[in-house]
Amino acid sequence: MTELTFAQTLNVLVRERDKDEATVLAQAVRTGVDVLYRQHVMDRFAAGTLSRAEAVVLLRPERVEDLEYQGEALPRDIAWGLRRG
Repeated sequence: MTELTFAQTLNVLVRERDKDEATVLAQAVRTGVDVLYRQHVMDRFAAGTLSRAEAVVLLRPERVEDLEYQGEALPRDIAWGLRRG
């Protein structure tokens, strides 16, 4: 499948969702801002500038647990690799 241009992608969404272009663009902006904000919250939690309790409220407990596991796994995996080396 070939990659579509922005305009082509927008046209597909407008046609197949039976929405006007302004509505599709507004949804796209909202979705993008939501993704950027969630990433910002995850970055702050990982950096230690956001408490766990705050992160749970903003991200859901399951996502915070995943982030904690990922944060613990990297040093553990590095240590394991160094011992094997």
